Amino acid sequence: ARMRKKRLRRELDRLKKAQQRATKALDDFQNEKKEGRYPIDDDLLMEEEAAKASSSAALITPTTCPAARIPDIDAFQGLPKHCIPDVLMTWDFLCTFSRALSLNPIDLDDFVSALTYTPVAYNGSFDPATHVPPVYVAEAHLALLKLLLQDRSSDEWWWSVLETDETEGVLVDDAVDTVAATVDTIVPLIKIDMAALLDYKEDPLITASWLQSLEEVRGLSSSNRAAVNRAIKTARDVVANKWVKAYLKKALKGDTSSFTKRAALWLADRMREARPDLWEKNVKKEALQKQKQKVIEEVSALMAKMHDAEAFVSVDDIESGESDNESDESDDEDTNGNDIQAPSTPKGASATDDKFAPVVSSIPPKPPPTLVDLLLPPAKPLVGSDIVSPFTWPALAGATASRILHRYKRLRNEVDDSLRAFNELPPMTKEERQKREAELVGRVLSECYIGDENDSPLEAAVTHLNAGGNYLDLDPVQRLCLMRILIDGAYDSGRVHEIVAGNYKARTEAVKQLEMEKRRARKKAKEEEAAAQKAAREKLVKEARTKFLEDKRNEIEETNLETREYTDEFIESLTEDDIIEFDEETKADYEALPGPESFNRSEVTKMVARMQEEAAFNTDSLTVLTMDEILSREKQALQEMEERLRSFGDLNMVMMDRESSKAVNRLRRNIDEAKDAELSLPELRAEAEEALKDAMQDGTIKALRAAIRLARQAELCGDDELTGGMWAHDLLRHAALELKAAEGRKRVVEAQKDLVAKRNKCFIRTEPMGRDRFRNRFWQFNNSESGHVWTEVDYVLRDEGNGDEVMGESKSRYVNLLMTSSTLGMGAAEREEDFVKPNQSPQEISAFLRISRQEFHKSGEVSSLAKRHWGCKTTEPSWRDLIKNLDDRGSNECELKGSLKEALEESRLSAAGEVGKQDASATETEGEKGKGKEADCQRSGDEHVFLAAKHSIDMNGSKIISMQLLEGRQSAVGQKVRIREVIDESKDQEIARYDTGIINGWKLIEVEETVEGQEAKDNEDVNMTKVVSIPVWRAALEGGGEKWLSGFELIDSLCRYIRWDRKDKGYFEDDASFLMYRNGLGRHSGKAAEAAMASTPMMLARLLLKREQELYMPLKNHSYDNNWGGKSGARNAWINTLKDYCFDLRTARDALLTLENALFELTGGIPEAPSDPQPDARNLLNDEVARNDIELESIDKSVNALWNSRESRAIFREIVETSTTTGFLALALDLLYR
Repeated sequence: ARMRKKRLRRELDRLKKAQQRATKALDDFQNEKKEGRYPIDDDLLMEEEAAKASSSAALITPTTCPAARIPDIDAFQGLPKHCIPDVLMTWDFLCTFSRALSLNPIDLDDFVSALTYTPVAYNGSFDPATHVPPVYVAEAHLALLKLLLQDRSSDEWWWSVLETDETEGVLVDDAVDTVAATVDTIVPLIKIDMAALLDYKEDPLITASWLQSLEEVRGLSSSNRAAVNRAIKTARDVVANKWVKAYLKKALKGDTSSFTKRAALWLADRMREARPDLWEKNVKKEALQKQKQKVIEEVSALMAKMHDAEAFVSVDDIESGESDNESDESDDEDTNGNDIQAPSTPKGASATDDKFAPVVSSIPPKPPPTLVDLLLPPAKPLVGSDIVSPFTWPALAGATASRILHRYKRLRNEVDDSLRAFNELPPMTKEERQKREAELVGRVLSECYIGDENDSPLEAAVTHLNAGGNYLDLDPVQRLCLMRILIDGAYDSGRVHEIVAGNYKARTEAVKQLEMEKRRARKKAKEEEAAAQKAAREKLVKEARTKFLEDKRNEIEETNLETREYTDEFIESLTEDDIIEFDEETKADYEALPGPESFNRSEVTKMVARMQEEAAFNTDSLTVLTMDEILSREKQALQEMEERLRSFGDLNMVMMDRESSKAVNRLRRNIDEAKDAELSLPELRAEAEEALKDAMQDGTIKALRAAIRLARQAELCGDDELTGGMWAHDLLRHAALELKAAEGRKRVVEAQKDLVAKRNKCFIRTEPMGRDRFRNRFWQFNNSESGHVWTEVDYVLRDEGNGDEVMGESKSRYVNLLMTSSTLGMGAAEREEDFVKPNQSPQEISAFLRISRQEFHKSGEVSSLAKRHWGCKTTEPSWRDLIKNLDDRGSNECELKGSLKEALEESRLSAAGEVGKQDASATETEGEKGKGKEADCQRSGDEHVFLAAKHSIDMNGSKIISMQLLEGRQSAVGQKVRIREVIDESKDQEIARYDTGIINGWKLIEVEETVEGQEAKDNEDVNMTKVVSIPVWRAALEGGGEKWLSGFELIDSLCRYIRWDRKDKGYFEDDASFLMYRNGLGRHSGKAAEAAMASTPMMLARLLLKREQELYMPLKNHSYDNNWGGKSGARNAWINTLKDYCFDLRTARDALLTLENALFELTGGIPEAPSDPQPDARNLLNDEVARNDIELESIDKSVNALWNSRESRAIFREIVETSTTTGFLALALDLLYR
């Protein structure tokens, strides 16, 4: 029976363990399924919410999502809202590629201020010292121009007025041209067996003859197809090599004349390289064969990469015996050498009708020359010359922008033609082409192109600068467009491509290292989690055994009370081991207790959470209570103290000893404190609960610590006398756990900080921080202030049906995102007829276009670039509100929420927030005393304190403050202010930041101040201080954020705004940070001390003196009659005038004209006939046809084109006489110098 009983017990134990394992497996599966439910796809989450929502008003829509809340910044002062992305892109490019541009980065606010800078005119005139663009604007344009002009890619689109079909290609420096031509001809365009071509036997004289004919192609323009084809046909008629003949036929059949020219030059260069014996007499046979083999190997390697070559020469081409005249008939040329595509003429239309004439682009290879073009040199300007200088950059920027824009127009035409050819559509007619070309600017730069079809800010800016206009006469949008087009050209440059390619390689390595560090961090986290689970299982086992032993001891004691089998001393002396060995049944039950692996995941997870809670409060036992339970405990404790006090009897009648008296006094004091707490704690606890909730939504360490500190002050935790541990409010428990998690995340971020910085330095492109459920994007720029996050929100069409207008109180909290399809687009619409094929049905076309339009807007109703609403979150409350309202159950918003928390933590650690910089000590004092609430800020009633602030101002020596400006102003609330904040200070000067805002509230704060006067004399303590209440006013800034102003700062800001708004004479913010910018990387404008004046007439006078000295000394010895430097004293008078009086443009212009006349006489002048009429230079310049023939400079160095004719000199002097900028005068001086 005993054996049977033991067997049954073992079987029972086995079944129990099997049940425990099954239960554990089931619980683990259910918990994993529950825990892995979120985050889910945003579309699925929105479907779930739609199914659960009681009404449509409860749903989050695109117009009521967190991104749609009114931002702190939604526009830049002086710029329209639709320009925000262009401003950000331009500024981000200049900061990101600062090393390549040799340009120190600048703050976004300073960039906008520099871009929108307008000098103040006094009495209708400008101060020459201030009527110049800010230094940063000049440095940025010079940096971009140098990058573009130094890059080989600009050779493709830079042209000169002196270029002709015969001279194109020989205008640039010989060395640069040779390198460019060599690189351009290395790439083959037609696949051919080079070994067979070189092995073909041909008379060396014939080979040299056709090679000489091909060399003529090198000097021809690619646009002159007729001339290129004639030269190649001449070579083809001479050649006896069948491989060469077939190759040239393929080249003549090329789609474009550029293809034909490059193919012919490639063959000529390879033949010259492989056959040095044609030009040199003493070439050994072995050396010749070795050179041939080298060329064959190089060409074969290049040919191996041409897998998809459309043009190739095969054996069939050699053996086919095609007639030489076939290619003549197939060449489609017009008399001007332009490519012609003959469109089909509609039925009933005449082929001679202009409407259906063959396509001839109205965009010529180069546009008509402007005044700037007439002054520029024949070749591309050299970066080291005076052509690229602080004087000339506006005019040179206009010339460069016109060339880039012209290139983009032609490229757009090529894209249109390629699309139509790909979709088998007929070529456009002349009328269709001209309609498209009329809107090309809107298709090239759509972002800034909003308005009338013919209203292009970019073209207006280019035309203005090319005509010699002042850069400051451009409006901010035109300036932005000018910089944008230069940056677009820079993006196409080889230098930027090299940087991006190098960064990509370095970034790949940095990302690998970062991923390794992340894997190590995840591995460590898993190990810590496993260790925590192991400790939790051991604690569960320990608790189960402890409880078993306690229950068994109690059972033994109860049994012994009935049986009296053992003495009380024996029972009390029983150890744990004695209890386990008490009998067989107890031992079996103890052995059947669950082991570490017997507990399911739910039990382990709960124990891990409990252990983490205890660790967070640094205690062995933690009791979590609700607010009701806390109040119940405190009430019970108060009742117990009152009961104990009553137990002493009538305290007035009873005589007590000293100890009892102390106990009574202590009880009375504790009771009074408890009653006071009943009155004061509820409000503080309510505030602490709200702070804890907000901090947990915020998730940052600083917010959590501040909230926990406030909760401790509100007595939401304390020592637990019952357990010997601690008790805490449930919200405080959650906040403490969140703080531990945030600190863990911070440790991980700190460990990866260097690797992240290394990765971010390897810039490829700026990526968004994340997206929300509606695919709105959130951005943070590396060079921006860390506390700024930009939101890019899609507008919603009114007729979409998914975005009803926001009504009620919510309307004041959300941006109006509703638009119609007619107002949503910007720029020119896409030419969608190019995307469809002729045989498609209307239904197919409609479906295709709806999908393709989603590239612009998700509705599929807009065929052009769609507007988006941009805004910036700059203040901590707006950040917290955004983070709080994101739903981390969705995959996109969960990831975005984490990124925002990390960014907010970084912004706090770097102390970059402007609000945090305002009177830190006063703010901390308020926060400690609970005074930093909105309710403390009053919105009216400051009349008496404002009056007192005005009376307390000492105006001695102040050029800004004047009480006359404030007459009639009784209150500061509602008044606009111009706040000056010193951000940097040196021995010589201060650098300040100016912000405009409006006063929207005030309050009193307590500060300590040193006691002075008689009161200090009466007191022996020389450092005596007292606490006084002073008023401060809150200013809401236009750029986002707020500042608190003292009485003096308020009066100063009010007077400063009035002077700034009225443009008072003498008021100029010359210490503004954007005006004090100096470029330490490049110094494109010269010395830092002279950078602000680098383009003034005074600096031009220095250049005039320098150039005159360099020109006069060589010329004076070649002239018989020297009326300039002789006894007349003209030269000395001219020099003295420039040194002493050249402070305005008119003096500099007259000095240049005087110098031109002097040099003209020194060089002998132009022989004139008495009957020669005086040329009318103004009419020549105004005539676009005549302007094409104007040449103020000759390619031939032996020809003095400027004084080669009376017309050219008259035109030069007319340009100088009508010049209104130092840039044009500097260009004219450089032309005169050349």
